[in-house]
Amino acid sequence: MSASTLGQWLSTYQKLLTQILGLLVVVFGFHLLGWLRMTWFNREYRLHALFNGKRSVWSIGLMGVAFGFGWTPCIGPMLSSKPSEPML
Repeated sequence: MSASTLGQWLSTYQKLLTQILGLLVVVFGFHLLGWLRMTWFNREYRLHALFNGKRSVWSIGLMGVAFGFGWTPCIGPMLSSKPSEPML
């Protein structure tokens, strides 16, 4: 039910969200080109306290979740693509 509600809200504001996110992509592009300097884009945050010393079930689980979030966007398109011709 919450996914349906979120989907309806997103479809209601789809044009506005598309424009805002498009502008965000342009800003990111300007930053990568060096035309727009935003130092907070270059910050790095690490959670050393969770992974130093004694390993717990919680730190191992958190590491697995972090790995899953990083891996999914990379492998998802490969797993969902259909080959154009049969592989031998």
